[in-house]
Amino acid sequence: MRVAISFRGCYRRGGVERVMLESANYLAHNNHETHAFAMDWDSDDSMYDPRVIQHRIVSNSKYYIPRMRHFIKESHLGIAALSPRADVVAGFGATAPPDSVVWMTSVHRAWIEISKGNTLKARIKQRLNPAHPFILNREKKRLSPGGYRKVLALTEDVKQDIMRYYNVPEEDIEIVANGYSPAEFSVEKRFAQRDEMRAKLGLKPDDMAIAFVANELERKGFAPLLRASAAMKDAPIHIIAVGRLNPASYIEEIASLGMEGRVHWTGPTSTVADYYSASDLFALPTKYEAWGLVIVEAMACGLPVLTSRLAGASIAVNHGATGQLLDDPTDLEEVSANLRLLLEGKHASPKAISESVEPYRWDRILEKYEQVLKSCSG
Repeated sequence: MRVAISFRGCYRRGGVERVMLESANYLAHNNHETHAFAMDWDSDDSMYDPRVIQHRIVSNSKYYIPRMRHFIKESHLGIAALSPRADVVAGFGATAPPDSVVWMTSVHRAWIEISKGNTLKARIKQRLNPAHPFILNREKKRLSPGGYRKVLALTEDVKQDIMRYYNVPEEDIEIVANGYSPAEFSVEKRFAQRDEMRAKLGLKPDDMAIAFVANELERKGFAPLLRASAAMKDAPIHIIAVGRLNPASYIEEIASLGMEGRVHWTGPTSTVADYYSASDLFALPTKYEAWGLVIVEAMACGLPVLTSRLAGASIAVNHGATGQLLDDPTDLEEVSANLRLLLEGKHASPKAISESVEPYRWDRILEKYEQVLKSCSG
């Protein structure tokens, strides 16, 4: 099968970018001629299967919308120019090529509706952000009749969002979740690196460390996690904040809560498992998450998780055993109470937590993805 697959990024430091990477590598490994179109790549070429044919799109703009317009135009032209043509074309979300298998890793319109309940400041900021109408317009275009070959939804809830907002027929949608790599995320690796990583971060033996992995703070629930952690006076709680995060708006609050020196901003990384090794639990009290790769990755390492029922990957969490699920991630009392349960060790063993997410291994998830692409080829 000759496959063309595209997304703006192909690397391990992001969510959809990692799905793009894992998909391209899997297809190439299974001897499909795989053409990957992306704008942002990792400098470490060893993470790519050498059989992946890389089409690197270059943009000189640093602004989101011009970059996205350029990527969409050039990737679509590049795919159309392949000779012989691809048997099947695949992409992700709003930037997916026309007539492709579109993996909807989120539904932007659903998030816009949910976030209307935020503060006035957040609503004004949302209204003034030109990225939102741009993404919504692209999303509508791609999910309109004739805009796709097949649509993939991460969960039943995402499927229902796609049907409700864009009237996509149920028979056009297949549910395919996201996964994790057992070679990177495992209990054995976590404990083997634990002492080294905790020493690197300056953590003491009795410090409790919470991993928070995201590329934004407000939507992912950093504020309630910070406040709940500060309220735990009987244990020194540290937060390991991993990702492309700007801490500027929280510096004053961190100081006022007495959390200075206990929030560790690591920046983005391709080796997030290293920071799981230093942690005792994982928290993502998100307001909206179509899936949440980091949730199953953390669980694969044996970490109990605190997240909300608004995360798609919450279906992988056994409430009260492998983690705690929040009904309202903005409710500080609820966040605090559930956080305390995990800190007190009221959860399953690391081995049991890791084994619970075995169905979400990438090799199992991508086998289904491959079958969908085959059914749409030709």
